[in-house]
Amino acid sequence: MKIINISVDIESQLLNSRSTSSQKNKPNENVSEQQKETKTPQKKPGRPKGHSLKNFDQTRIGFLMKHEVPIEYKLLMEVSDFLKIHAPSPELIEAISYASDDIFFKKAKFWRCLMDYKKYGLRPPYSIHTNANKELYYIHIRFKKVSNLIIYINQFRYFFISIIL
Repeated sequence: MKIINISVDIESQLLNSRSTSSQKNKPNENVSEQQKETKTPQKKPGRPKGHSLKNFDQTRIGFLMKHEVPIEYKLLMEVSDFLKIHAPSPELIEAISYASDDIFFKKAKFWRCLMDYKKYGLRPPYSIHTNANKELYYIHIRFKKVSNLIIYINQFRYFFISIIL
């Protein structure tokens, strides 16, 4: 019985194909909607355009560390050069942030940037660039931080000299 049913189905399909072959301009009505919907354009292999590898300075975390905590940034870059890695890992940045007393590392802004760096790495959705106003603002912040550090170190120097004498 199954053989007969299949042969009947094949014959009915042949008749349908003969009748539609004379009408070439009409679309085939037997094609189901699912087959039409499953045809999607093929994706090109490789990375998406616009997400090229950036420098660490052009990521949000690198930019902020370079301008707001220059001492820790230099330490981070020296460790990265010593380990011969192109960019520091998020775990290394986190370790330096826990070891530092700077209030920048306690801000939510820093932790959001660190999460973005963990997620995107050196392929952020957009890179950070500076202009003249931003540079002036961050130069002022760096100057204040370095001058405060020098004052702090000098206080300890006088403290130790007074203990020795």
